[in-house]
Amino acid sequence: MSGSKVKLELWINEWPGSAQGGPTVIEEPIEEGETLGALLNRVAKCIPQIRGTIFDPLTQSISEEVALVINDRVQSPHLLETKLQDGDRILFFPYLAGG
Repeated sequence: MSGSKVKLELWINEWPGSAQGGPTVIEEPIEEGETLGALLNRVAKCIPQIRGTIFDPLTQSISEEVALVINDRVQSPHLLETKLQDGDRILFFPYLAGG
Protein backbone atom coordinates (compact mmCIF):
# COMPACT_ATOMS: atom_id res chain seq x y z
CA MET A 1 0.00 0.00 0.00
CA SER A 2 1.10 3.56 -0.57
CA GLY A 3 1.53 6.20 2.13
CA SER A 4 -1.97 7.57 1.52
CA LYS A 5 -4.59 7.18 4.24
CA VAL A 6 -8.21 8.00 4.90
CA LYS A 7 -9.94 8.38 8.23
CA LEU A 8 -13.16 6.44 8.87
CA GLU A 9 -15.43 7.60 11.67
CA LEU A 10 -17.99 4.95 12.59
CA TRP A 11 -20.83 5.57 15.01
CA ILE A 12 -21.46 1.97 16.08
CA ASN A 13 -22.39 1.25 19.70
CA GLU A 14 -21.98 -2.53 19.33
CA TRP A 15 -18.28 -2.08 18.60
CA PRO A 16 -16.03 -3.77 21.19
CA GLY A 17 -14.35 -0.98 23.12
CA SER A 18 -16.30 1.74 21.33
CA ALA A 19 -16.62 5.06 23.08
CA GLN A 20 -20.22 5.83 23.99
CA GLY A 21 -21.15 9.28 22.76
CA GLY A 22 -18.52 9.44 20.03
CA PRO A 23 -17.29 7.70 16.93
CA THR A 24 -14.82 4.88 16.59
CA VAL A 25 -12.07 6.33 14.41
CA ILE A 26 -9.77 4.20 12.30
CA GLU A 27 -7.18 5.20 9.73
CA GLU A 28 -6.93 3.00 6.68
CA PRO A 29 -4.26 3.01 4.00
CA ILE A 30 -5.49 3.38 0.44
CA GLU A 31 -4.04 2.74 -3.00
CA GLU A 32 -4.03 5.46 -5.62
CA GLY A 33 -7.44 5.50 -7.30
CA GLU A 34 -9.06 3.20 -4.71
CA THR A 35 -12.83 3.58 -4.52
CA LEU A 36 -15.06 3.83 -1.48
CA GLY A 37 -16.59 0.46 -2.38
CA ALA A 38 -13.19 -1.25 -2.56
CA LEU A 39 -12.22 0.23 0.81
CA LEU A 40 -15.48 -0.89 2.45
CA ASN A 41 -15.12 -4.41 1.05
CA ARG A 42 -11.60 -4.62 2.45
CA VAL A 43 -12.56 -3.19 5.84
CA ALA A 44 -15.64 -5.45 6.10
CA LYS A 45 -13.37 -8.50 5.91
CA CYS A 46 -11.34 -7.29 8.91
CA ILE A 47 -14.09 -5.61 10.93
CA PRO A 48 -17.27 -7.71 10.87
CA GLN A 49 -19.21 -5.15 12.96
CA ILE A 50 -19.69 -2.94 9.90
CA ARG A 51 -21.43 -5.72 7.94
CA GLY A 52 -25.13 -5.04 8.03
CA THR A 53 -24.88 -1.97 10.26
CA ILE A 54 -23.03 0.17 7.70
CA PHE A 55 -22.19 -1.85 4.60
CA ASP A 56 -23.44 -5.09 3.07
CA PRO A 57 -20.70 -6.76 0.99
CA LEU A 58 -23.19 -9.21 -0.56
CA THR A 59 -25.44 -6.52 -2.03
CA GLN A 60 -22.65 -3.94 -2.34
CA SER A 61 -24.77 -1.33 -0.60
CA ILE A 62 -24.53 1.08 2.26
CA SER A 63 -27.25 0.70 4.88
CA GLU A 64 -30.25 2.97 4.47
CA GLU A 65 -30.07 3.57 8.22
CA VAL A 66 -26.82 5.56 8.07
CA ALA A 67 -25.78 8.84 6.54
CA LEU A 68 -22.56 8.98 4.54
CA VAL A 69 -20.46 12.15 4.77
CA ILE A 70 -17.15 12.59 2.95
CA ASN A 71 -15.10 15.67 3.78
CA ASP A 72 -18.08 17.41 5.41
CA ARG A 73 -20.41 16.82 2.42
CA VAL A 74 -23.40 14.51 2.60
CA GLN A 75 -23.08 11.88 -0.12
CA SER A 76 -25.47 9.58 -1.88
CA PRO A 77 -24.98 6.08 -0.46
CA HIS A 78 -24.97 4.82 -4.04
CA LEU A 79 -21.62 6.43 -4.84
CA LEU A 80 -19.42 3.45 -4.06
CA GLU A 81 -17.31 4.29 -7.13
CA THR A 82 -16.16 7.55 -5.52
CA LYS A 83 -12.37 7.68 -5.78
CA LEU A 84 -10.69 8.37 -2.46
CA GLN A 85 -7.77 10.69 -1.87
CA ASP A 86 -5.15 10.96 0.84
CA GLY A 87 -6.60 12.65 3.91
CA ASP A 88 -10.27 12.07 3.08
CA ARG A 89 -12.51 11.94 6.15
CA ILE A 90 -15.40 9.49 5.80
CA LEU A 91 -18.19 9.50 8.39
CA PHE A 92 -21.00 7.02 8.82
CA PHE A 93 -23.61 7.86 11.42
CA PRO A 94 -27.15 6.63 12.03
CA TYR A 95 -30.20 8.61 11.11
CA LEU A 96 -32.08 9.60 14.22
CA ALA A 97 -35.80 9.12 14.64
CA GLY A 98 -38.03 10.28 17.36
CA GLY A 99 -41.57 10.68 18.27
